[in-house]
Amino acid sequence: MKKPPLIILDPHYVVEYAKTNKRHRLSKKRKLNVNGKYVGKVPRMAICKKVGKDEFFLLHCNKKWEVVYAFDYFDALSLVEAKLLAESHYAGVDKNWIKTRYTEKQAKIYLRKQQEIIEKTKCSFCGSMQFDEGIQQIICSDIAFICNKCIVDFNQELNEEV
Repeated sequence: MKKPPLIILDPHYVVEYAKTNKRHRLSKKRKLNVNGKYVGKVPRMAICKKVGKDEFFLLHCNKKWEVVYAFDYFDALSLVEAKLLAESHYAGVDKNWIKTRYTEKQAKIYLRKQQEIIEKTKCSFCGSMQFDEGIQQIICSDIAFICNKCIVDFNQELNEEV
């Protein structure tokens, strides 16, 4: 496979991944729905593990490794159960699993660095962070950061003063 998934998906680290192809037909027994919409066949799947736990999750992804469907997200699986679940969706995919070289230690380091980046780029005015609700963008300069909400608030105050 040309491009493996990122180390972290939906915030678990990837243990194994597989690509589906024309030979792998989506089982008619499984109806994958997200918000009432049928997901259909996906080109990628990943088995992920929660850092510090023995919980595995089967994620259905698009070609960019964006999570489309997280099956049994709230029911932790074993690695074997996750593979069996994938096989029940796509017969023959069990031969396509590729182990990643990611370790739990690498995942922890990666998550810590990501958290540090997020912490450093919070709005200098309200303290909102990049992934907070309603935050679409944080504009950065050498000395300060400002979020879209603060820009709107500041514009409203300026218009009221005029």
